[in-house]
Amino acid sequence: MSMQTALPSPAVLAEVYRAAAQLIAERGLFRGGFSSIARSPEERCYCTVAAIRVAAGVAPDDDGHPVAEAAIRRLAPMVDPAVINSDPVERVAAWNDRPERTTCEVVATLNAAAEDAEGDGRHGQ
Repeated sequence: MSMQTALPSPAVLAEVYRAAAQLIAERGLFRGGFSSIARSPEERCYCTVAAIRVAAGVAPDDDGHPVAEAAIRRLAPMVDPAVINSDPVERVAAWNDRPERTTCEVVATLNAAAEDAEGDGRHGQ
C-alpha cells in the first residue's frame, strides 16, 4: 500500500510566498548560493529558493520539505521562460542568479505567485 503526501493547500502556498517575499524585501536578495554568511540567521539574505524554504520553516538548504518543494515546483513555470531546466529548484535558482535580477522583481514575482495561489483557493483548485 503506497502512501501519497497531500499537496499543500493554495492558502498555505500563498502564505509561504508572501513570507519569502517579505524576507527578501527586508534582508535583500542573495545570488550564487542559498544565503549570505552572517553572524545570525536574522541577518542573512536569501536567494528565492532559500527564502521559500525558510518561509516554510526549514533550513535554506533543506530540499526535502513537501510544502517548500511544492511552492518551488509551482513557481518554476512562472519565472522567466528563457530559463530552460526541468529541475524546478535549478530553474528558479538560475532565474534568481541572473545579474539583472532585482530584489524588487523577485518580491513582485513571489507576491504574484501568492495571488495566483489564492485565486486557485477561491476557485477550489
